Amino acid sequence: MEEKDLFKYFNKPNIKQQQYLDMWITLNRECNMRCKWCYAASTGYAKEDKLSVKDVKDLVKLAKSLGVKNITLIGGEPTMFNELFQVISFIKQNGLKVILVTNGLRLADAIFVNQLSKAGLDSLSISIKGYDERTYKSNTGGYGFSNIERAIGNVCDLNIELLITIVITYENINYLPEMIEKCQKYGAKRFSFTFSYDFSGINRKSKYDINREIFDMVNKFQEVYYDINRMTDGNFRLKQSFPLCAWNMEFIKMMEKRGQINYVCQLLKNSGIVFNERKELIPCNAMHGSGLGVFGVDFWDSESFLNFVESREIKKIFQRFRNLPDKKCYSCPWMIKCRGGCISNWYNFSMLEFLQCKQERENNVT
Repeated sequence: MEEKDLFKYFNKPNIKQQQYLDMWITLNRECNMRCKWCYAASTGYAKEDKLSVKDVKDLVKLAKSLGVKNITLIGGEPTMFNELFQVISFIKQNGLKVILVTNGLRLADAIFVNQLSKAGLDSLSISIKGYDERTYKSNTGGYGFSNIERAIGNVCDLNIELLITIVITYENINYLPEMIEKCQKYGAKRFSFTFSYDFSGINRKSKYDINREIFDMVNKFQEVYYDINRMTDGNFRLKQSFPLCAWNMEFIKMMEKRGQINYVCQLLKNSGIVFNERKELIPCNAMHGSGLGVFGVDFWDSESFLNFVESREIKKIFQRFRNLPDKKCYSCPWMIKCRGGCISNWYNFSMLEFLQCKQERENNVT
């Protein structure tokens, strides 16, 4: 597909017919963890950086008028939002599915989990940051693994859909089966995997070392895949973070056939809407400082919102985010599905360096 054709594909003129299925609402920036790879570290996790209940209700009304089906509450750490139960109840009253993404620490309190259930929470995603207390301390700055174990048990005792999201890092990639086993011990059945890279020390590493570690993680996942598949009965999804050319393509085809891979995010698919804690429309939560427009100022209802995102200026901004990382990507047969992986990665390394590292590794193998 040519570059000009790709522009048309991802910027269809009938955006008013676009069906937005999902909305992510950032309730707050306060958090009880300090994960070393967190994209929101620059916010300072300030307690006062949060939406009001009225703000949340206004965004929920907007979501309903746009035909959104699912609202995902994110942070910071959304369980530290004092009016969380009230917000969940309001979303359910408007006939929408409500999902909560959390680090799980507060869910160790069975009473708190029971209140979430009574409020009407449909689904929970608990993000797992380590495989024992030592790795939790290393990755998050605090102890919490025993809390996560209790949290999983508390959620599984109630009628709340639970997804365990395991954050894959260079440090824990060798322990994925152990992490799954510990979660299953307390009742977890559904799993999701997402790669994360700690860019906090990026200036102390060469570009080659960064790319080498990424390829090492991909190769290791391919090695442990069959253990993961067996342990979960195939009931898991891998969120694509890195370009598909980092993988063995026969492996990707197999995972795709089994329905075990999620390609590209809502930004690249134009299927969802994200708001930060300042009511700003943002491309994705990792770009929390890239506000495009403010609810109540630049748009205030579904019609004005659609006119806003259809405007020439905003479409050009979104197109800039959706640009592929390298011109070679346009001739790739997997381009539409891959899109170069998570676009935030390309703020830290280039596709050229990535492909050079890949070629060197292939030459060493042969």
